[in-house]
Amino acid sequence: ISSSSRPKVGDRWRINSLRVEKEEQINWSWQPQIIWDPAQRKFVGKVNMHLPDAWGYLQFAPAQLDKQSNKNESRIIGEIDANYHDCRDPSWPAKIVAMNIYYSQQHYKSLHPDGKYASTLEQLGDLVNMDLVRPFISHSSDGSG
Repeated sequence: ISSSSRPKVGDRWRINSLRVEKEEQINWSWQPQIIWDPAQRKFVGKVNMHLPDAWGYLQFAPAQLDKQSNKNESRIIGEIDANYHDCRDPSWPAKIVAMNIYYSQQHYKSLHPDGKYASTLEQLGDLVNMDLVRPFISHSSDGSG
């Protein structure tokens, strides 16, 4: 890997790993694929590699000092510095709301013979989790939305 394409400290990749055995009868995943299920009105785990919005994060942390050789060894895999706290995705609240609306719209479309999406949140009704969405709705002083 060239030095320009190597990940840098703080870089964050979305990643998932899934193993399928015995003609898809056994599925192993390192983490559940949690998504909003509008039909059940709750978040549920799915075994589905094709849900990149539900993949985990791999964040690159600073190299640890090798105490035996007194060298910085970037290839060492081991303990992560407990003082390195920059590991949360600052856009996660907006992403989870977008996913909630996306899955709600897909379900809404499947329920309507015309195959159309809802044009307002009110049309989605309880398919969308308004507790998540409400903080992202702006209300102007003139009542226009």
